[in-house]
Amino acid sequence: MSASVAIAGVDSRITQIRGRIATLTRSSSGANTNGAVATGAVTGSAATFDPFGAAYQQALLQADRSSRTSSDESGGSSAGFSTGDNSSRVEGGVAVRVPGRAPRAPGVATAGVATAGDTTSSAGAATATGTPSAAGSGQSLSGTDVARMAYDAGFRGDDLVDVVAISKRESSWKPTAFNGNGATGDRSYGLMQINMIGSLGPARLQQFGLTSNDQLLDPQTNLNAAFVLYQRSGNSLQPWGGYKGMSNTFGTDVDAARQVVAAAGLADTA
Repeated sequence: MSASVAIAGVDSRITQIRGRIATLTRSSSGANTNGAVATGAVTGSAATFDPFGAAYQQALLQADRSSRTSSDESGGSSAGFSTGDNSSRVEGGVAVRVPGRAPRAPGVATAGVATAGDTTSSAGAATATGTPSAAGSGQSLSGTDVARMAYDAGFRGDDLVDVVAISKRESSWKPTAFNGNGATGDRSYGLMQINMIGSLGPARLQQFGLTSNDQLLDPQTNLNAAFVLYQRSGNSLQPWGGYKGMSNTFGTDVDAARQVVAAAGLADTA
């Protein structure tokens, strides 16, 4: 049988089916005289329904969507894809089933793989480098450690006690303490908060025999530098209070510092 003969046969069969539907519609319309509203609803629907037209294809597409929705709700999808999914598209008014995977929404990660739309959070925050720690950050040393390092730097007697007290006030014994508040004239580093602002910095680096301000964040280096300032002030702690017209140990607990020095075994040092 040729293709043209086959097509003609199909067309003839479609014509017969449509004729029968029209006959049934007319019969249904004349049979019901007591329910005009219901009859009109059925008649209008039947009269406009063509099994081979756009309405039929739309119904097929809707049924296809409903089927896939039911499959998803019953656990038919995993890892962001429908299992055994078949998508649909309309070609020339006819719904066509197309094998393939259902699309995944942008920004949704599946099976541990991030998509281009993902936003990720890292397990931790980025930190700045090359910048001294803000005052109050870092781990504090023990008072006895500070006392021994101050002794090694050259401090003795009451001045040793005062240095332990002053360093507690200045940095809470935190080697990485830093005050960069230019408004108060500060760029101060370490245990004794040695100020390196402006022209002080280069001059003091030379006096201390250092090459970088950051070296003052080492506690022993800081106390060694403090001893240089102490000597250049006539063996006085005036740079830590007297220059302000105040006691060098203002805001400190000298008695507690004395106990710390004693605990470090340095109470009887001259």
